[in-house]
Amino acid sequence: MEELLKIIKNVNDQVEADTENIMTDGILDSVELVELISLIEEHYKIEIDLDDIDPDNFDSCKKIINYIIFENCVDFVNVRCYNLCTR
Repeated sequence: MEELLKIIKNVNDQVEADTENIMTDGILDSVELVELISLIEEHYKIEIDLDDIDPDNFDSCKKIINYIIFENCVDFVNVRCYNLCTR
């Protein structure tokens, strides 16, 4: 979670680990969302399908982590957040 939160805060420092509705409430505007997607792709070496960019996958840190883990099979050896995010 810490790695992802750093990435998100580079885009918008108002987002916290427990912030919900970052897309639906307009916390991230469209430009920030594009920047976030780009940074996530670069950091985690993944490609995010345009069809996947919706609130079901990107409306909170928890949803983003779940998307990265389950949709892209990224190995989170150094990220201990999965258990924290799924509580």
